[in-house]
Amino acid sequence: MLKVAPRIALFDTPVVISAGQLMPKQKITIQAYIDHASGKFESFARFVADDNGNINLTTAPSIGGSYEGIHPMALFTTLEQSPGQREGLLFAPRRAHQPVIYRFRMLNGHGEANRSDCITETLVERHFLHPAVERREIEIGRLRGTFFCLKGFTGKQPALIDITGTGGGLMEHRGALLASKGFAVLSLAYFAYKDLPNTMDQIDLNYFEEAIDWLSGLPNTSDQLGFVGKSLGGAIAVLAGIRYQKLKAIVPINGFHMLDSFNSLKENGIPLPSVSPNMSSENLTSGALRYADFLADIPTTEDRVFHIEDCASDIYWHFMASGDDGCCCSEKSARILEKRLIDAGKGRQVQVTILQNAGHILEPPFMPHSAKAWHKNAGAHVLWGGDKYCHAKGQEEMWVKLVAFLREKLGIPPVVPAFTAPAPKSLL
Repeated sequence: MLKVAPRIALFDTPVVISAGQLMPKQKITIQAYIDHASGKFESFARFVADDNGNINLTTAPSIGGSYEGIHPMALFTTLEQSPGQREGLLFAPRRAHQPVIYRFRMLNGHGEANRSDCITETLVERHFLHPAVERREIEIGRLRGTFFCLKGFTGKQPALIDITGTGGGLMEHRGALLASKGFAVLSLAYFAYKDLPNTMDQIDLNYFEEAIDWLSGLPNTSDQLGFVGKSLGGAIAVLAGIRYQKLKAIVPINGFHMLDSFNSLKENGIPLPSVSPNMSSENLTSGALRYADFLADIPTTEDRVFHIEDCASDIYWHFMASGDDGCCCSEKSARILEKRLIDAGKGRQVQVTILQNAGHILEPPFMPHSAKAWHKNAGAHVLWGGDKYCHAKGQEEMWVKLVAFLREKLGIPPVVPAFTAPAPKSLL
């Protein structure tokens, strides 16, 4: 018998994976598999049952496979793309109202996995959206995105904007999970989505000001907002925090301290200053580009660096930076911007968290680590960096600190009821 408990839960909920009714010291393999819109991904681990014929992944070490040792959630975090697909797929759950379905199989032995060796299997549902949260697609003026708020709640919710990076489109999963903590969240698209501009050089910062004004003007949201952005979104979060007084809590995740020429923006139609990395010495490692190496070599000049010290005295910053970010020199960038605030006498307004040996693609807990993926803007595979074990630990740390920071600076959100699983479905 293979058991994953809880079988249906929010995505950031840890589970206990166990097996019983086995022979003492029986060798078994447990596989995880997802067939998702962004691709097919799988992981596996080999175990030996104890003297009573039981295995519990909270105490039982994997002796081989996608990971080794005791890592209770590693079958989730070490998922890699299945063979037979184009190289460089990235697991990207864009739509929050659709749960991710995992198929877990328990196989006899430690050899090649054959269907005939399957002892049992079960399906596991991981949800980004709590049933108490309303999901509303937004097409108001130029704004395109999805708004999440508590159903039927008539008071004021702490509110924030959440954006992604150079991948473009609309990513809802982080915003939906934050909404499931009681925040009102606008997951905002800003290019390569519906009728928005297709390229980043057409993006104007006043688009984000329009989103801030819309969100703060709703009857059920506070007029003091947060802003969370990853990668290019982190840089945009910094630029917005410097300019817009309604923002009070900014979380840049693995962003740069300047704009580079591949990620140029405008303000009121005028291009913002940017820097150009020297790509003439381009080296590909294992057929992939480590873009952070080029960004790190660019001198920081006063006419290009973000003047974060010009921010208001009542805005707070929490930089999340990966120690092995292969796409952006995010630790260096966070320290540069932190120093500018400290030197301006605003050190009390900034926190920096360095996630040791984590990679660029920081996601909510238990999302799989991605070592590299195809980047359409770079026209190459990009190395994201990170050790898979440290990356998983870093995502958990980031998530706890992100939620705590937003609660502290924006206010305690209303209590969300305990997650209730939908009516049971057939497992197989």
